[in-house]
Amino acid sequence: MPEDSLPDPFRTATGAFLPPSQPYPPQFVEIPGARRKQKLMLWGLLAFVLFVFLLTAVLSIAEGASAPRDVAFPVLAVGAGFVLAATFITLILGPMVVFMRRKQSGARAARPNAAVFLSQRTPELRAALGNIGQERPRLGLMPVVTLGPAGIELWRSPRSGAPGATLSWADIAYVHPDHFIISNGRRRFPVLTMQVSHNGSGQLVDLPLPIMGRNGLMFANAIYANQLLETFAGYTAVA
Repeated sequence: MPEDSLPDPFRTATGAFLPPSQPYPPQFVEIPGARRKQKLMLWGLLAFVLFVFLLTAVLSIAEGASAPRDVAFPVLAVGAGFVLAATFITLILGPMVVFMRRKQSGARAARPNAAVFLSQRTPELRAALGNIGQERPRLGLMPVVTLGPAGIELWRSPRSGAPGATLSWADIAYVHPDHFIISNGRRRFPVLTMQVSHNGSGQLVDLPLPIMGRNGLMFANAIYANQLLETFAGYTAVA
């Protein structure tokens, strides 16, 4: 592919960007600072839990508790509160994980020879699909994507029997590992995204496919995204 036809690595006008240096062949790289933020959040949570336990013990002693039993009871009560909170969160997230895994299992059953991953419907993706003639596809908030001989297929639910949108490999010029800015209404953050360059209409249109983790609770890391990139490379060019 001619050098001047490759995508601009600093496409800030569309909200997407790449670090200035990329390995060859192109691969996903970890988002700078992403792992550090996750570690800080984890250590911050542990520090908060420890602080609450220590504060409870200090307040118990300040109120006149002298026997170890008198101090231990409030501390155990606080611990029970944390356990209940963790159980409540698990009861909420557990069914979501089961649902996402079932969606992927259904997609594998519908396309036995395809790779499967979860993506996210974004305004940019819907607009790009409209530009290539696929108006108002039924994708759901988190579509399942299959990569197989039939092309790139986006499913709202495999139970529907047919994908909501299909991209034929013959219409895809190349794919590009990228970072894309996602907004949740309160803040904006970059996620690993597969940019699919579609040229079926004679004009290149980029379709961003953010890559979710296997459970659908978090976005994918670079290792998982590069595994999917290898599957893409079996069907089309990577640029």
